[in-house]
Amino acid sequence: MVDPQRDRSDRGRASSEFGAIVRYIVSAGISFVLDVVLFAVFQIALQAVMGRYSILVATVLARAISSFVNFLLNSYFVFKSQKKNAIYQYYALVVTQMTVSALAVYLLSFVFAVAPVAIKIPVEIVIFCANYLIQRFVIFSK
Repeated sequence: MVDPQRDRSDRGRASSEFGAIVRYIVSAGISFVLDVVLFAVFQIALQAVMGRYSILVATVLARAISSFVNFLLNSYFVFKSQKKNAIYQYYALVVTQMTVSALAVYLLSFVFAVAPVAIKIPVEIVIFCANYLIQRFVIFSK
């Protein structure tokens, strides 16, 4: 026998989870655009002074700002959580994600003799999905 109360509850949870996933994608998109725009601005502004090093500095500055914006969006908009230690866990995830991405792209492009850009796309998709789960159930869990 179908329990209508439980059925409504299950649909509510599924709808809530779907909403969180959509908000996560929007948050990631906003952070991505911000990261690229800030990178371009910093790189152009620093190029005359720093030469090729402007790419590294612009990358770090842009990522520092865009990742903080992403943390705020994920904390308040996506997962609606204000855990006290979440920012430390979030930045541990950011560092881990960058390391895994770099190593995976390097190793897989070497093993499969494929251009790094071609490998980076599926690697980042897997990392994106894993990051959602880690943020949802660990970093911003209620």
